[in-house]
Amino acid sequence: MKRKSIIMIIAIAIVAVTAFALVACDDQSGRVEDGFKLTTAEAKTIAVLHSGIPADEVQNVSVVPEVKKNGNFYHVEFVVEGVKYTYRINPENGDVEKVSINDQTVNKDSVPVAPSNPESNYIGMDRAKAIAFAHVGCSEQEVTALETEFDFDDGKYLYEVEFVYGGKEYEYEIVAENGDIYKVEIDDVATVVPTPSQPGIEYISADRAKEIALADSGVLAENAVFEKVKFERDYDAHVYEVEFTVGLVEYEYEINAVTGAIIKKEIDDDSVAPVPTPSENIGAERAIAIAIAHSALDESVVTDKEAKLEVEKGVYVYEVEFKALGYEYEYEINAKTGEIISVEKEIDD
Repeated sequence: MKRKSIIMIIAIAIVAVTAFALVACDDQSGRVEDGFKLTTAEAKTIAVLHSGIPADEVQNVSVVPEVKKNGNFYHVEFVVEGVKYTYRINPENGDVEKVSINDQTVNKDSVPVAPSNPESNYIGMDRAKAIAFAHVGCSEQEVTALETEFDFDDGKYLYEVEFVYGGKEYEYEIVAENGDIYKVEIDDVATVVPTPSQPGIEYISADRAKEIALADSGVLAENAVFEKVKFERDYDAHVYEVEFTVGLVEYEYEINAVTGAIIKKEIDDDSVAPVPTPSENIGAERAIAIAIAHSALDESVVTDKEAKLEVEKGVYVYEVEFKALGYEYEYEINAKTGEIISVEKEIDD
């Protein structure tokens, strides 16, 4: 028998006796919305039972009936140990249609172990702190500005441990279930030690991601100042976001965390480029004319015209702005060739 069916049967049985026992808004406890078969109390009971959390440990429960074009449902929210649970309950049969934890959708048929009493169900905050301090090589007595939190991110429960030691700010994320170090951030530079979300998946290391970015850019490691090496989920794929600078040049890479393939890269060179000579510069008036022609507007309706010569990615461009017929227009135009680089149009408010 599927888990959701078992939950529904248990819920309906318990509702008859204990529906009012849940922490919730009393005025909703027995109400049945028009077109809904279940009461709000039944929806609350089903959601909390499904989470596996004792009813007396949930806080800030709310139940909102929602009517949508694609069907009606109950939107149930509650908080446990600072972690927000959100449920979508079918008001006809009590089925759990969707579950999110801290606004991250999880598999409704295999919800991560509930955080009720995390000190008992997981390694505990003291153990998490000890792991972080051991990784740095310090003791709790030597750190300052210590902050801790129990959280949910990327499909897992985590202990967050933040502190200052040796003039540096450290932020750790420790997997609550087993004590694995998931992320280390030092002075806002994040390096992740990824834990596979599925058996059999192996990720390249953060150091390997850095090597791939450096090799592609042709930059020597000793010349690079890394701003970020972060493990992220992007469109259901795990990637490393790698950012570093060399002088005034900024490099940003997105690298597949499994294959090492470079998904995206950007190079932003803010070093001063040679000022274009008059023969190489189309001029502000010409840049404005190009922009207005592109907008297909009659020049008589255009107001607040302005053009500034700026450096973008090592190239001189004209930033052209004007207003017309209730809209604001912004153009970037290559100062040498007159090529339109970007266009933005928004309501003038």
